[in-house]
Amino acid sequence: MVVMGLHEREKQLTFLYSAGGCLSLITIICSAVPWNHWEEILDRCLSVNCGCILFGKQTFNSFDGGDISVCYFITLASVPAFIIAVIMAVYHGYRVSMFSKEADNTTGRKTRRHRKGVVIVMTERSRRVAEDPGCICWTGLVILACCISILLIINAGILIYGYYKTCGEYRTSLSKDSQITGQMAAAINGRLSCGAIFDFMDYLEPVTRPFQRKEYVNYNRPHEEKDFERGPFINTGLSLQTAVGSACINCVVWITIFVNNGILVYNSRGWCGSRR
Repeated sequence: MVVMGLHEREKQLTFLYSAGGCLSLITIICSAVPWNHWEEILDRCLSVNCGCILFGKQTFNSFDGGDISVCYFITLASVPAFIIAVIMAVYHGYRVSMFSKEADNTTGRKTRRHRKGVVIVMTERSRRVAEDPGCICWTGLVILACCISILLIINAGILIYGYYKTCGEYRTSLSKDSQITGQMAAAINGRLSCGAIFDFMDYLEPVTRPFQRKEYVNYNRPHEEKDFERGPFINTGLSLQTAVGSACINCVVWITIFVNNGILVYNSRGWCGSRR
């Protein structure tokens, strides 16, 4: 009964790891695209790199991005989750497929002779199931899944907070710089969603910005200096919302992986005890 549960549990883990890998890849892409798109335009700080689309802030004469290290963390935090998910999906998928193909490959024959001289040949099939790797293996996977879950929860929390921080700051900037008053200002401050606020940002912020020398950059070739550009228009709000959604769902997936591996550890205790 435990072994059959192991086989079904590994099917679930194959699906969960595959989903986790896809969600991690979506988070990486959808967070890296707006970061790369806005980095040069938002990086207006002289002494530090503040080109991150998250945690943007309104200054007295411009809208600056957040610390670039935040965008590095948001994008790169999902990389180990993606790599581990792909490896484990292949591992569990291999075990499920191999033992499913070999489930009915063992046959045996028995003969029975009746008193009247009739010989009956009976064929028996023995089912082969996946062997339990043991509680030591599952315990390591539980610890790994726990670490990845904590990392992704922190990642999702920073991403959500940074998204709404930039939205709130640009909402204030939009109301102040456009000199809108009355009901229109109330609509901007109270009714427009963050997706709409980022739409304003896509169209109102400059596409190019004059070159500005920075303290932390060593320019040995002044003739190569050029204006900063952000390229063609993108849907910044949709991209960030997709990254937020995939990051949150990925947290749920990895918590489920953690629980499933924990159940496998519990079911493997008897196997470990029989080995002693």
